[in-house]
Amino acid sequence: MTAFAEERDLESADLSIIREHLTGALSALAPLGYLKIGFSDEGEPVSGTLALMAAMEQLAGISPSIFLSVEMSTRLFGGILNLWGRSEDKNKMLEKLTAGEVVGAVALSESAMNVENEPLATAGTRDGNQIVVSGTKSYVVNGPMADWFAVVGSLDDQTAVYLIEKGTPGLTLTERITTMGYNGVAICGLKLDACMVPESRIVGPFET
Repeated sequence: MTAFAEERDLESADLSIIREHLTGALSALAPLGYLKIGFSDEGEPVSGTLALMAAMEQLAGISPSIFLSVEMSTRLFGGILNLWGRSEDKNKMLEKLTAGEVVGAVALSESAMNVENEPLATAGTRDGNQIVVSGTKSYVVNGPMADWFAVVGSLDDQTAVYLIEKGTPGLTLTERITTMGYNGVAICGLKLDACMVPESRIVGPFET
């Protein structure tokens, strides 16, 4: 990974090469086992491991932007799959994620940014074995380059996570958001206009 970083400016703000940098970093980290640290063979999370902390510190020292992007894809998006994903999709997606073959993103924040006290407006309604999801999300790390999105919203008045693939009809990315620092991270918003999501790709709903 160090050799990979020495050949590139991983903090470049050029969106055209950010995905190249991220996918290259994921490909470099996958054989080292970094993308699997924190997940046990049984699918349960391994929290507080010294190996994970040391590896994360090293990667953050090489490139803060790559660190944030990788952790969002693997540890956060992957953690949702690992803990709560349904087995039919979970294993296939986790295998590709930990092999560095796909990029994940989590869409939580909305306009208010106060997810603890403001109810999420993004919601799904049932239509047979499909869920129709509509809403707007802000500040989605990896948004411009993600292959999969974990979109947090509501279903049946409970919290649910919708796993939505890039290119799904009704899913639109907003313009990239400019940041102060972390120039090598790509962040944007999402608009969901009646996105059809198979029920098998719903995580939850959870009682709140």
